[in-house]
Amino acid sequence: MAGRIVVAVDSPEPGARMLEAAARLAVRRRAELMGLYVEERAFLDLAGFPFSKTLRPGGGWEAVDPATMQRAFETRAAELERELARLAERWRLRWRFQADRGVPAECLLASAQEADMLVLARSRSRQAPRAGSTARQALARSRIPVMILDPALSEPERVTAVFEGDERVLAAADDLARAYERPLEVLAVPAAPDDTTRAEAAAAWLHARGWPERVTRCETGRDLGATLAERAGGVTVVGASDDGELATLVDAARGPVLVVR
Repeated sequence: MAGRIVVAVDSPEPGARMLEAAARLAVRRRAELMGLYVEERAFLDLAGFPFSKTLRPGGGWEAVDPATMQRAFETRAAELERELARLAERWRLRWRFQADRGVPAECLLASAQEADMLVLARSRSRQAPRAGSTARQALARSRIPVMILDPALSEPERVTAVFEGDERVLAAADDLARAYERPLEVLAVPAAPDDTTRAEAAAAWLHARGWPERVTRCETGRDLGATLAERAGGVTVVGASDDGELATLVDAARGPVLVVR
Protein backbone atom coordinates (compact mmCIF):
# COMPACT_ATOMS: atom_id res chain seq x y z
CA MET A 1 0.00 0.00 0.00
CA ALA A 2 1.15 3.52 -0.75
CA GLY A 3 -0.09 6.48 -2.78
CA ARG A 4 -1.73 9.63 -1.44
CA ILE A 5 -4.61 10.34 0.93
CA VAL A 6 -6.34 13.72 0.71
CA VAL A 7 -8.11 14.87 3.87
CA ALA A 8 -10.46 17.85 3.90
CA VAL A 9 -10.17 20.01 7.02
CA ASP A 10 -11.90 23.17 8.17
CA SER A 11 -11.67 24.97 11.50
CA PRO A 12 -8.60 24.24 13.67
CA GLU A 13 -10.11 22.18 16.53
CA PRO A 14 -12.14 19.58 14.57
CA GLY A 15 -9.69 19.95 11.70
CA ALA A 16 -6.83 18.87 13.94
CA ARG A 17 -8.77 15.75 14.99
CA MET A 18 -9.45 14.94 11.34
CA LEU A 19 -5.77 15.36 10.50
CA GLU A 20 -4.77 13.03 13.30
CA ALA A 21 -7.22 10.34 12.22
CA ALA A 22 -6.11 10.64 8.60
CA ALA A 23 -2.45 10.59 9.66
CA ARG A 24 -2.98 7.29 11.47
CA LEU A 25 -4.55 5.86 8.34
CA ALA A 26 -1.73 7.19 6.16
CA VAL A 27 0.87 5.61 8.46
CA ARG A 28 -0.83 2.24 8.22
CA ARG A 29 -1.14 2.50 4.44
CA ARG A 30 2.37 3.99 4.06
CA ALA A 31 0.80 6.81 2.05
CA GLU A 32 1.52 10.49 1.61
CA LEU A 33 -0.98 12.71 3.43
CA MET A 34 -2.29 15.91 1.88
CA GLY A 35 -4.33 18.30 4.00
CA LEU A 36 -6.75 20.54 2.10
CA TYR A 37 -8.38 23.61 3.61
CA VAL A 38 -10.94 25.47 1.52
CA GLU A 39 -12.37 28.88 2.33
CA GLU A 40 -15.87 29.20 0.88
CA ARG A 41 -15.57 31.90 -1.78
CA ALA A 42 -19.18 32.95 -1.23
CA PHE A 43 -18.35 34.14 2.31
CA LEU A 44 -15.68 36.54 1.10
CA ASP A 45 -17.93 37.73 -1.74
CA LEU A 46 -20.71 38.50 0.75
CA ALA A 47 -18.30 40.41 2.94
CA GLY A 48 -17.89 42.91 0.16
CA PHE A 49 -21.50 44.05 0.41
CA PRO A 50 -22.18 47.03 2.73
CA PHE A 51 -25.18 45.31 4.33
CA SER A 52 -23.18 42.24 5.46
CA LYS A 53 -22.96 41.87 9.24
CA THR A 54 -21.92 39.20 11.70
CA LEU A 55 -23.18 38.41 15.19
CA ARG A 56 -20.54 38.98 17.89
CA PRO A 57 -20.07 36.23 20.54
CA GLY A 58 -21.21 38.64 23.26
CA GLY A 59 -24.26 39.76 21.31
CA GLY A 60 -24.88 42.58 18.87
CA TRP A 61 -24.06 42.97 15.21
CA GLU A 62 -20.98 44.36 13.52
CA ALA A 63 -20.02 45.01 9.89
CA VAL A 64 -18.04 42.32 8.08
CA ASP A 65 -14.65 43.47 6.86
CA PRO A 66 -13.23 41.54 3.83
CA ALA A 67 -9.65 42.21 4.97
CA THR A 68 -10.43 40.78 8.41
CA MET A 69 -11.98 37.68 6.85
CA GLN A 70 -8.91 37.23 4.67
CA ARG A 71 -6.60 37.41 7.69
CA ALA A 72 -8.80 34.91 9.55
CA PHE A 73 -8.60 32.52 6.60
CA GLU A 74 -4.81 32.80 6.49
CA THR A 75 -4.59 32.29 10.27
CA ARG A 76 -6.74 29.15 10.20
CA ALA A 77 -4.79 27.73 7.27
CA ALA A 78 -1.47 28.37 9.03
CA GLU A 79 -2.70 26.67 12.23
CA LEU A 80 -3.80 23.59 10.31
CA GLU A 81 -0.56 23.43 8.33
CA ARG A 82 1.47 23.59 11.55
CA GLU A 83 -0.63 20.77 13.01
CA LEU A 84 -0.09 18.62 9.93
CA ALA A 85 3.65 19.32 10.04
CA ARG A 86 3.72 18.29 13.71
CA LEU A 87 1.91 15.02 12.99
CA ALA A 88 4.11 14.30 9.98
CA GLU A 89 7.26 14.75 12.05
CA ARG A 90 5.85 12.59 14.83
CA TRP A 91 4.97 9.71 12.51
CA ARG A 92 7.55 10.34 9.78
CA LEU A 93 4.92 10.92 7.15
CA ARG A 94 5.33 12.33 3.70
CA TRP A 95 2.96 15.28 3.60
CA ARG A 96 1.80 18.44 1.91
CA PHE A 97 -0.75 21.12 2.70
CA GLN A 98 -2.89 23.21 0.37
CA ALA A 99 -5.17 26.15 1.10
CA ASP A 100 -7.71 27.10 -1.58
CA ARG A 101 -10.62 29.44 -2.00
CA GLY A 102 -13.70 28.40 -3.93
CA VAL A 103 -16.51 25.86 -3.77
CA PRO A 104 -15.35 23.15 -1.30
CA ALA A 105 -16.56 20.14 -3.29
CA GLU A 106 -15.04 21.43 -6.53
CA CYS A 107 -11.68 22.19 -4.89
CA LEU A 108 -11.64 18.83 -3.17
CA LEU A 109 -12.37 16.82 -6.31
CA ALA A 110 -9.82 18.80 -8.31
CA SER A 111 -7.09 18.29 -5.68
CA ALA A 112 -7.83 14.58 -5.46
CA GLN A 113 -7.35 13.77 -9.13
CA GLU A 114 -4.02 12.07 -8.43
CA ALA A 115 -4.95 10.71 -4.99
CA ASP A 116 -5.89 7.19 -3.95
CA MET A 117 -8.42 8.09 -1.25
CA LEU A 118 -10.48 11.05 -0.03
CA VAL A 119 -11.16 11.46 3.69
CA LEU A 120 -13.98 13.73 4.86
CA ALA A 121 -15.86 14.30 8.11
CA ARG A 122 -19.54 13.85 8.78
CA SER A 123 -21.35 17.10 9.47
CA ARG A 124 -21.25 18.26 13.09
CA SER A 125 -25.00 17.96 13.61
CA ARG A 126 -26.62 18.26 17.01
CA GLN A 127 -28.62 15.22 16.04
CA ALA A 128 -27.17 12.08 14.50
CA PRO A 129 -23.98 12.83 12.49
CA ARG A 130 -24.70 12.75 8.76
CA ALA A 131 -22.75 13.18 5.57
CA GLY A 132 -22.74 16.90 4.81
CA SER A 133 -23.31 18.49 1.42
CA THR A 134 -19.62 18.40 0.46
CA ALA A 135 -19.33 14.74 1.44
CA ARG A 136 -22.48 13.88 -0.51
CA GLN A 137 -21.12 15.56 -3.63
CA ALA A 138 -17.83 13.71 -3.22
CA LEU A 139 -19.68 10.41 -2.82
CA ALA A 140 -21.64 11.07 -6.00
CA ARG A 141 -18.79 12.38 -8.15
CA SER A 142 -15.49 10.99 -6.90
CA ARG A 143 -13.75 8.37 -9.02
CA ILE A 144 -11.64 7.13 -6.11
CA PRO A 145 -12.56 5.60 -2.74
CA VAL A 146 -14.06 8.01 -0.21
CA MET A 147 -13.87 7.54 3.56
CA ILE A 148 -16.36 9.36 5.76
CA LEU A 149 -15.27 9.77 9.38
CA ASP A 150 -17.26 10.68 12.47
CA PRO A 151 -16.52 13.74 14.65
CA ALA A 152 -15.77 11.36 17.56
CA LEU A 153 -12.67 9.61 16.27
CA SER A 154 -11.38 6.34 17.70
CA GLU A 155 -9.66 3.15 16.67
CA PRO A 156 -12.10 0.69 15.04
CA GLU A 157 -12.91 -2.58 16.73
CA ARG A 158 -13.31 -4.39 13.40
CA VAL A 159 -13.74 -3.94 9.65
CA THR A 160 -17.01 -5.04 8.04
CA ALA A 161 -17.38 -5.54 4.29
CA VAL A 162 -20.90 -5.25 2.87
CA PHE A 163 -20.68 -7.81 0.08
CA GLU A 164 -23.11 -7.59 -2.82
CA GLY A 165 -20.96 -9.49 -5.29
CA ASP A 166 -18.14 -6.96 -5.87
CA GLU A 167 -14.84 -8.46 -4.74
CA ARG A 168 -13.23 -5.00 -4.75
CA VAL A 169 -15.16 -4.37 -1.54
CA LEU A 170 -13.61 -7.48 0.02
CA ALA A 171 -10.14 -6.47 -1.15
CA ALA A 172 -10.47 -2.92 0.25
CA ALA A 173 -11.77 -4.28 3.56
CA ASP A 174 -8.88 -6.76 3.66
CA ASP A 175 -6.39 -3.89 3.18
CA LEU A 176 -7.98 -1.84 5.98
CA ALA A 177 -8.22 -4.74 8.40
CA ARG A 178 -4.54 -5.58 7.91
CA ALA A 179 -3.57 -1.91 8.16
CA TYR A 180 -5.50 -1.44 11.41
CA GLU A 181 -4.68 -4.97 12.61
CA ARG A 182 -8.35 -5.61 13.32
CA PRO A 183 -10.70 -8.55 12.62
CA LEU A 184 -12.41 -8.71 9.23
CA GLU A 185 -16.01 -9.81 8.85
CA VAL A 186 -18.44 -9.85 5.95
CA LEU A 187 -22.11 -8.95 5.79
CA ALA A 188 -23.38 -10.80 2.71
CA VAL A 189 -26.44 -9.28 1.03
CA PRO A 190 -28.36 -12.03 -0.81
CA ALA A 191 -29.43 -11.44 -4.41
CA ALA A 192 -32.70 -13.27 -3.73
CA PRO A 193 -34.52 -14.60 -0.63
CA ASP A 194 -33.07 -18.10 -0.98
CA ASP A 195 -29.66 -17.05 -2.31
CA THR A 196 -26.62 -18.35 -0.43
CA THR A 197 -24.02 -17.96 -3.17
CA ARG A 198 -22.72 -14.58 -1.97
CA ALA A 199 -22.25 -15.80 1.59
CA GLU A 200 -20.50 -18.92 0.32
CA ALA A 201 -18.28 -16.89 -2.03
CA ALA A 202 -17.33 -14.51 0.78
CA ALA A 203 -16.45 -17.40 3.10
CA ALA A 204 -14.25 -18.95 0.41
CA TRP A 205 -12.58 -15.58 -0.25
CA LEU A 206 -11.78 -15.10 3.45
CA HIS A 207 -10.49 -18.67 3.81
CA ALA A 208 -8.17 -18.28 0.80
CA ARG A 209 -6.58 -15.23 2.43
CA GLY A 210 -6.13 -16.70 5.87
CA TRP A 211 -9.04 -14.98 7.61
CA PRO A 212 -11.56 -16.74 9.86
CA GLU A 213 -14.79 -17.26 7.93
CA ARG A 214 -16.81 -14.59 9.74
CA VAL A 215 -19.74 -14.17 7.37
CA THR A 216 -23.23 -13.04 8.32
CA ARG A 217 -26.01 -13.34 5.77
CA CYS A 218 -28.13 -10.18 5.79
CA GLU A 219 -31.68 -10.95 6.80
CA THR A 220 -33.85 -11.12 3.70
CA GLY A 221 -36.37 -8.31 3.44
CA ARG A 222 -34.72 -6.21 6.13
CA ASP A 223 -33.45 -2.75 5.33
CA LEU A 224 -29.66 -2.81 5.02
CA GLY A 225 -29.39 0.60 6.69
CA ALA A 226 -31.16 -0.74 9.79
CA THR A 227 -28.71 -3.62 9.95
CA LEU A 228 -25.71 -1.29 9.68
CA ALA A 229 -27.15 1.02 12.36
CA GLU A 230 -26.87 -1.84 14.88
CA ARG A 231 -23.21 -2.57 14.15
CA ALA A 232 -21.30 0.12 16.06
CA GLY A 233 -17.59 0.24 16.72
CA GLY A 234 -16.05 -0.54 13.36
CA VAL A 235 -15.28 0.60 9.83
CA THR A 236 -17.88 -0.34 7.21
CA VAL A 237 -16.77 -0.90 3.62
CA VAL A 238 -19.42 -0.63 0.91
CA GLY A 239 -19.50 -0.51 -2.86
CA ALA A 240 -20.65 2.50 -4.86
CA SER A 241 -24.34 2.27 -5.77
CA ASP A 242 -27.25 4.58 -6.43
CA ASP A 243 -26.32 8.02 -5.04
CA GLY A 244 -29.42 8.33 -2.87
CA GLU A 245 -29.11 4.81 -1.52
CA LEU A 246 -25.40 5.27 -0.87
CA ALA A 247 -25.92 8.46 1.15
CA THR A 248 -28.60 6.67 3.18
CA LEU A 249 -26.24 3.79 3.97
CA VAL A 250 -23.43 6.16 4.95
CA ASP A 251 -25.79 8.02 7.29
CA ALA A 252 -27.08 4.77 8.80
CA ALA A 253 -23.68 3.21 9.51
CA ARG A 254 -22.38 3.92 13.01
CA GLY A 255 -18.71 4.65 12.50
CA PRO A 256 -16.36 5.37 9.60
CA VAL A 257 -17.48 4.27 6.13
CA LEU A 258 -15.24 3.56 3.15
CA VAL A 259 -16.98 3.70 -0.23
CA VAL A 260 -15.14 1.67 -2.87
CA ARG A 261 -15.01 2.68 -6.53
